[in-house]
Amino acid sequence: MESMNLQSSAIQAWSRVCAFAWKHQEKEKKEGVLTDLRKDPKGTIEEIAKGQNGKYKADSETEAQASTIIKLSKNQTERYSGYLPIPNPFGGLAELDPQKVEELLLGGLTGAFKFDEEAKLWADALHQAWNNKELLENIRRDPLGNLPHADELKNSEYGIFPLPALPSVVYQNLENLDIEQLYEFLVDDNVRHIGGIMPPVT
Repeated sequence: MESMNLQSSAIQAWSRVCAFAWKHQEKEKKEGVLTDLRKDPKGTIEEIAKGQNGKYKADSETEAQASTIIKLSKNQTERYSGYLPIPNPFGGLAELDPQKVEELLLGGLTGAFKFDEEAKLWADALHQAWNNKELLENIRRDPLGNLPHADELKNSEYGIFPLPALPSVVYQNLENLDIEQLYEFLVDDNVRHIGGIMPPVT
């Protein structure tokens, strides 16, 4: 029961932060929470957790959910802990070579996230993490400092937290939702992988 609650907490926390990032992005200038989150997830989450005293002037609910991510990153007891919540290598993922992992990324393993845009780099990084528990935990605690290929990925279009822009093509009405409505949409079962990076294991 506790594990399910923690998973739910992580999904809710990340869904709220993603909603906040989408609603606080200057599209024309390509500046804002989304851009910062892609470049430095940990630093951005820590700033969001400062609420009205931080750079982003986050509302109290978003502040609380960012604080949940910080708490989960320190106590990695469930598969979506951390600032880059890569899951444990379920289903034999650790046994795959990087080329096979790349094929999975290109095939949509990571749902809405854009790991496929730099699939070769991500495949190698994930392969290393899934075969080294200490590295995996360190990546979750500090992606920028521990993720293999972090410098290259940081400078790529989607960075080291590859959340795309709000998908307005598939869901035409999302841009018109306020943050509460968008958050409720994200925690819905239809898109739970957005709150957990990869699709949850059933």
